[in-house]
Order: sequence, then structure tokens, then C-alpha cells
Amino acid sequence: MRFAFVDAEKASHRISTLCRVMGISRAGYYQWRNRPPSQRELDDQSLLVAIEAVFKRSKCRYGSPRVHREPRSSGVRVGLNRVARLMCKNGLAVKPHKGFRCTTVRDLSHPVAPNLLARDFSAAAPGEKWVSDVTEFTTGEGTLYLAPVIDLFNREVVGHACSARNDQKLTTSALRAAIDTHGAPEGLIHHSDRGSTYTGGGFREALSSNGIVCSMSRK
Repeated sequence: MRFAFVDAEKASHRISTLCRVMGISRAGYYQWRNRPPSQRELDDQSLLVAIEAVFKRSKCRYGSPRVHREPRSSGVRVGLNRVARLMCKNGLAVKPHKGFRCTTVRDLSHPVAPNLLARDFSAAAPGEKWVSDVTEFTTGEGTLYLAPVIDLFNREVVGHACSARNDQKLTTSALRAAIDTHGAPEGLIHHSDRGSTYTGGGFREALSSNGIVCSMSRK
């Protein structure tokens, strides 16, 4: 899954940086990338051609359940989850209705910290401001959640964690990785969104026990 993540993001970031963040070697990544395609991958390529044809005929209106019906009606045995995975991986998303909006998952029972950065994402020295967020990546091997902790002084990734689950364990592990490597300087501010993985008690306790000041975006 880590190799697949690097491959999916190589157009946006340097491969050496991605490999370092994911804890793998560049040699290992290139060995994985240059391997012969498996029969499953070859089958996926053939199936994707059929999926794209159905999706285009629907004018981008069919979701995976309706797209799934057509290959099956032609005698092709394929599971719904496989069709959904290929559609997601290749950006075949249904056009949203007007007013559709994706938001961070929040738990209104959790307290929210004030926004101490006030859109000032600069820092005068290392260890002054850390920011973190969770990003979801869909690869050929499944969904991966990455939580990097970035120092705003030089945009260095000071800690990170990866998991197949987006939960407090993920964000807390990323924070602890940053602390283990760089410590927690006095006055350090950690800024995030108001997602439940950051407002939860476990993560807030990890901040307070290390003397880190919590800051959260307004929305």
C-alpha cells in the first residue's frame, strides 16, 4: 500500500520525499514499480475499459451500482466493490447536484480550540507552529490515510503516521512521531481543522501532556 501511495502522488511531490515520509527506500519503490503486472492488474485494465464506456454513455451520472449492472448483464463476473474501487481510483465520480458540499467529520460534543494562527501560516523559527491534516488516498491496494505534521518554518514533515483507518490513533501517532523526533519546544502551537480525530480527548490529552498549545480553524 505504501508503494502504491508513492506512485499515486509522484506527480505532485518528489519521489524521494514521498519515500522518506512513507518509510520506504527509493530502490524498493522502483523495484515494485518495474515488476511485471499481475493477472489481477491486467484484468482490471480490461474491466476499466468497459466501466469507462458505461460511465461516458451515462453522461457521468451512473454511480458504481448502476455501472456494475452492465458488465454483469453481458456475462462478466465482477463484484460491486471492485467496480467501485476502479471508478474511485480513476476519478470516475458522479457529477454532484448543486449545493453538494463535502465537510470534515465533526463531533459537536467535543470542545473546539480557538484559532490562534488567524491565517498567519508563517513562523520565525523551527518548533514554533506545527500544522496537521488527514488526507485520504485511494490506491489499487485499498484506501490509505496519511497524517503528516508539518513545521511552518520550513515546511518540513516533522512526523507522520499512515493507517487504513481515519481515527484518533492515526493523528495521535503522527503527533508522537513528531515529538519523538523533534521534541516539543516551549510555546509550540499545533494547528488543525475541527475534525473529530483532532477534537477528541485522546489527541487533546497528547497535546496538553507535552505542553503543546492547541489551535483549530474556524470551520
